[in-house]
Amino acid sequence: MKKLTPHIFKGKKFKSPVFFLYPLTIFLFAGVYYVTWLARPDSFIKNNELNTTPLQNVIHLASSRDEYITPLMGGIKKSDLDERTNKLINDFNTTNEESKKLHELIAENKVKEEPLRSQLEKLWGQNSTNYVNKSTKKLESELDNKILEQKEIESKSTVSNRSEMASASALKAIEIQQAHLDIAIAKYSASSYVLAHGMEFHDPDTLSKIKAITKSTRDARKKIESNDLKITSIKATAYQLAISIRQDNLNYIDFLYYSVGIATTTTFGDILANDRIIRLFVCIQLLISILILSKLTQNFLSKN
Repeated sequence: MKKLTPHIFKGKKFKSPVFFLYPLTIFLFAGVYYVTWLARPDSFIKNNELNTTPLQNVIHLASSRDEYITPLMGGIKKSDLDERTNKLINDFNTTNEESKKLHELIAENKVKEEPLRSQLEKLWGQNSTNYVNKSTKKLESELDNKILEQKEIESKSTVSNRSEMASASALKAIEIQQAHLDIAIAKYSASSYVLAHGMEFHDPDTLSKIKAITKSTRDARKKIESNDLKITSIKATAYQLAISIRQDNLNYIDFLYYSVGIATTTTFGDILANDRIIRLFVCIQLLISILILSKLTQNFLSKN
C-alpha cells in the first residue's frame, strides 16, 4: 500500500492565503478589543479572582517598609469596586438633588421678595412724606393764618385809610414770604434727615420678612457652593479610582491572549466581555475563525 504523506512534509510551501488570514484576524481583533476598551473601559471585566498574584504580594509584604501594604495586582475586587462606585454615585446624586432644591428655593424666594420690596419702597415713600409734612405742618398753618390776615386787611381798606392799610398789607406780605422761606428750610432739613436716617422710615414688618428671605437665599447660595466643592471632590475621587483601576488592568497583550482564546474557543473566564458591541465582535471573530479553520482543514486534506 502506498504511503500517503502531506505535501507540507515533502518540502513544498503551503501557498494558501487562508493560512495567513487566521493569525491576521487574531491580531486584528486584539487591536479592536484594545481600542474599544480604551474608549469604553467597562466593555471588558477583568476577573480578579482569577488574576491574583499571591506570591508577589507575600514578597512585597516581606520586603516593604511602608505602614500600609497595597496588593500589586488585583487590588480592587469587583464587589469592593461596585460598593465604592455606588457610594460615589449616591453621594453625587444626593448632592445634585439637594442643590437642585436649593436653586428652586432661591427662585421661590425671588418671587416672594419682589412684591415685598415694592411694598417696602411704597411704604418708605409714604412714611418719609408724612415725616416731612409733619415737620412743616405748624409752619404751613401759620402761613395760612397770615394769608387770611392779609386778606382781612385788604377787605378793610377804604378811601380814608387806604395808605395805612396798604402799609399793613405790605408788612403782612413780608411775613408771608418769610413763612414760605421757613417752610422751605424746614422741608430741606426734614428731607436731609430722611436721607441720613432712611432705615428709620422702613416698615418694620415688611423689612423683617425681606431680611428673612434674604438670609434664606444667602444660606442656600452658601450651601450650593459647598455642594459644588463636594461634587468636585466626588469627581476627583472617581477619577483617582478610575486611574488606579487602569494602572492595574489590561493591555494589548491581554487582548491578544483573549483574541487567541476566542479564535481557538479556549477562553478561561479571566477576561469577560461586558458590552453588546464587544459580544458582537466576539461572535464575528468566532464565526470567521471557524470558517478559516474549516477552509484550512479542507485545503490540508485536499493536498493529501
